[in-house]
Amino acid sequence: MTAVGVHGFTVYDMIARGASVYGDAPAVIQGERQVSFRDFRRRVDTLAGGLLRLGIGQGDRICVLAQNDPAYLELYGACARQGIIAYPINWRLTAQEVERVVERAAPRMMVVDASTLPVVAGWPERKRAVAHWYQFGEPAGPGFTPFAALYTDAPEPAAVDVAPDAPFAVISTAAVDVVPRGAVLTHANVLTANLTLMACIGVTAADRYLLALPLFHVTALGNALAHMHAGGASVLVSRFDAEEAVRLIDRHRVTHVSDFPPVLSSLLDAAEKLGSGLPSLRHVSGLDAPPTIQRLHERTQARFWTGFGQSETSGFVTLQRVVDKPGAAGKPVPPCQVRLVDDYDREVPVGTLGEIVVRGPLVFQGYFGQPDVTAHTLRNGWHHTGDVGRFERSVRLRHPRRQVGRGHQGRGPAPGRRPVHRPAGGGLRGLEDRPLQATPRGRIRRRPPAHRGGRGGPRGRQDHVGPDGVAATRVEDEPMRIFNEQHEMFRQTLRSFVEKDVMPHVEEWEAAGRIPKSIWPRMGALGLLGVEYDEKYGGAGADIQTTMVLCEEMVRSRSGSLAMAVGVHTDMASPHLYWTGSEALKEKYLPAICRGEKLCAIAVTEPGGGSDVAAIRTRAVREGDHYVLNGSKMFITNGALADLYFVAARVERGEVLRRHEGISMFLVERETPGFAVGRTLDKMGMRASDTAELAFQDMRVPAENLLGREGVGFYEVMRVFQRERLVAGLHAVAMSSRALEDTLAYVRERQAFGGPLSDKQVVRHKLADLATRIEAGRALTYAALLRYQAGEEAVSEISMAKLFTAEMVQKVAYECVQLHGGYGYMREYAIERFARDARLLSIGGGTSEIMKEIIAKALLA
Repeated sequence: MTAVGVHGFTVYDMIARGASVYGDAPAVIQGERQVSFRDFRRRVDTLAGGLLRLGIGQGDRICVLAQNDPAYLELYGACARQGIIAYPINWRLTAQEVERVVERAAPRMMVVDASTLPVVAGWPERKRAVAHWYQFGEPAGPGFTPFAALYTDAPEPAAVDVAPDAPFAVISTAAVDVVPRGAVLTHANVLTANLTLMACIGVTAADRYLLALPLFHVTALGNALAHMHAGGASVLVSRFDAEEAVRLIDRHRVTHVSDFPPVLSSLLDAAEKLGSGLPSLRHVSGLDAPPTIQRLHERTQARFWTGFGQSETSGFVTLQRVVDKPGAAGKPVPPCQVRLVDDYDREVPVGTLGEIVVRGPLVFQGYFGQPDVTAHTLRNGWHHTGDVGRFERSVRLRHPRRQVGRGHQGRGPAPGRRPVHRPAGGGLRGLEDRPLQATPRGRIRRRPPAHRGGRGGPRGRQDHVGPDGVAATRVEDEPMRIFNEQHEMFRQTLRSFVEKDVMPHVEEWEAAGRIPKSIWPRMGALGLLGVEYDEKYGGAGADIQTTMVLCEEMVRSRSGSLAMAVGVHTDMASPHLYWTGSEALKEKYLPAICRGEKLCAIAVTEPGGGSDVAAIRTRAVREGDHYVLNGSKMFITNGALADLYFVAARVERGEVLRRHEGISMFLVERETPGFAVGRTLDKMGMRASDTAELAFQDMRVPAENLLGREGVGFYEVMRVFQRERLVAGLHAVAMSSRALEDTLAYVRERQAFGGPLSDKQVVRHKLADLATRIEAGRALTYAALLRYQAGEEAVSEISMAKLFTAEMVQKVAYECVQLHGGYGYMREYAIERFARDARLLSIGGGTSEIMKEIIAKALLA
């Protein structure tokens, strides 16, 4: 659909208009270099001629894997002029993922820079099927041509008839796919987004935008073009540095900044350090993070804007100024229609949660090369975002106040799958002017136990297993007190992420024996890593119930491997830093941990020690301002791929009277000399989770990397063990629930002896027994967790929960495989993997035998 105001108008027409209207005013600023609107158009025309000389024309694709550069923007302009499709690539992807994106895009040209050259330089020649390879900057690497050569002796390009609804760019989404999806944005999409931003925020020719976000991001591209459209300038930053950004803001009188909360927080920290009040700032936009907004309002006169949007919607489709109601995403912007629907695409009443669907000139054309996914997402004229929210008459749209799940680029459900249950019924008439309350990629309502879960039925009615094992229908009860509305919003954020972006790839990850490392920064962008950590470190400042939700929903992926890897990162390794690390260490490492840029592992277990932590033999000897470590570790989850290792070692000083004395915890970087990852272990289950041996030989660790006091590490390990065992209990319950859910579906469909298996009394009673055990395990685990949260002594209760649920999941695994019959023994059924994965839960984190001993000691004390 072409927007009003952009009929017959393309991105290049906007550039040409800018050259005519704004002339010598600066359009792009980088350092001391300024490119005027007139020069920008001239360079775009010249570059278009250079592309023409190579035979690249209308409909061809050009992939760009590079950091921000003025030539990057000029390439967008040249593509717009010639009808070429720009295909920017996220440089945070792995080399393998980049290769797959390029294979799908099938570009005529690939452009890199010095920072990304190593990603593609090692590709085999047979896979380098791209005709032209160019590099920003000089000198260019072997096999690459300097991009500047395209501006030399370029022919005058003829005018090309480009329609407003022609593709302009393919923007990769935040989906964790084998190949990230590319949302095809048209010229009309982008120009309408420009006009919307100009009208709603009030962008004018006097504004200057700090272009620090990467140009592969829809927000960066949209803001840069919107300011150019209005006659303003973009102050371009290749790679963000907070102090340098403050200096640029003050030097160039930047008026608009847009970025993620941790980046904005670091910007404010730098401004405070440099004594800058950032007086020129008028507008700041991004995701709603109340502490950051409060600091912004205290330090500057800027207005903070937030809203809801995706790559697929060319930017924001709702927008509002945040003043006193954090979490609001505002009202739908004028060109768009926004509705909320249930699972059956029926509109839901005001105040009721539903999936956000959008239509209008901002909605993308589809996913590049994926017609099936496009058809599923764009249904009946509406884009189904996969995110949820609610409209309210007087309350503005609100994200969870604690900002868990902060990403806003949600995905719809995968083809062939329905989304999670949403409220049905009711009408939604004329709500374009009403505030919207939403949460990214999720929906608020209590998750009933999975074994109750039939698909159909109106709101308030759920299929479940009755006392006699017969499928029955019950009225859904009130939300459980342990979780509030924000927790359930986070739950649905996670569930949407898992169902869309994890479950389709579990089998591939299991076969490969590892989870792609690129998933971690994407989870970090959604706010899933470090939910309980302080926001100043990039966390969400949430409570332990939020972690419970994270544990439960990760298991719904049917990948015990991913659930375990995330649990180690968030609840077993990094807490050592958050609880006992120095402020300098926390500031240095926690933001990267929360962003998923640094993967964590906990290295306690040793080849001869097993569950006996006091038997640690790895030695640490103090030598000046370092400790020298020697020893080895075994069964280390995330061991092969981690960047940071939390290592337990014994520091001996004088006579050791007790076995646990002297144990200390150290933070070790992967690149530390003397550190080595041994073999990756071949496991029975959890096969996608890498588990490795580690070795330390004269490894020198800075003394400041000691976590807490020397010699008290045993107690810290025991402290973290309580979280680990709670997580294990949550995993066991959630895995069992998911397995029972799958088994219920199977026995209802499986025909034997004249009817479905679910008609057989022996089957129904077995299901009833399993459901009872699962609910008992859930209650025991939740009770232990609440005591732990309250700061009470809960070692016995946690051990009981770990023991009961670990044994319960073995029973559930055995019976669910049995109920599947021969199919349960086949790799093609998820229940077979569940049975293998479940076996670890009575071993890891303390065996069932150790749990019994802990409980017995408490009873007999």
